[in-house]
Amino acid sequence: MRVTKLFCLLAFGFLLNSFQAHAETMAKKLKPFLQELSSFEADFQQIVTDENGYSLQSLNGKIALLKPNLFRWETNDPLNQLLISDGQKIWLFDRDLEQVTVRSSQQQFENTPIQVLSGNVDSFLDQYSVEGQQKNSQTWKFTLTPNVEMNFFETLELLFVDKMLTQMTMTDDLGQTTRLFFTKISQNSQIDSDYFQFIPPDGVDVIQDSASTP
Repeated sequence: MRVTKLFCLLAFGFLLNSFQAHAETMAKKLKPFLQELSSFEADFQQIVTDENGYSLQSLNGKIALLKPNLFRWETNDPLNQLLISDGQKIWLFDRDLEQVTVRSSQQQFENTPIQVLSGNVDSFLDQYSVEGQQKNSQTWKFTLTPNVEMNFFETLELLFVDKMLTQMTMTDDLGQTTRLFFTKISQNSQIDSDYFQFIPPDGVDVIQDSASTP
């Protein structure tokens, strides 16, 4: 019995070490894809489904990223919103409600997929186990799983074709899946930082989150 237990412990340790080594290898494989991404612009379609695959929401819009920590996300009807991070604060402008909400960018984006695209790659990857699959010579799919439980998602999938990010898929603990499909993609092109500045229009309500106040 003791020999059997010892064998099981040794086998488990070997498998654990092998899994960790594989995850570290895949993280190193993913790292250049993200580090070489200095800017990103695209049109997107966002589709949200429940655990049974039924559609809950479908949106279209535009996304822009500029490292470090500049982000712009604009959705069309029926959810007419503009979300901008200037590196310090996040401005959420709901055009239909004529309302702007201001929050701290660190508070809002820490440990989220936005961080892996526009923030510090090493800091982000240290918190995740990474699986990778090369589908063909041009296509890689990476699956990231948090090392500790997080509220935002349980798994994150990134699909790269010709080193360009074409799809992102997030699944949460309720089985809800959010898929982002990117088209008209422009990577590493020059984007003026003014594109990530925001001044609330006259007449709108501005709600200041106290945690975002310097």
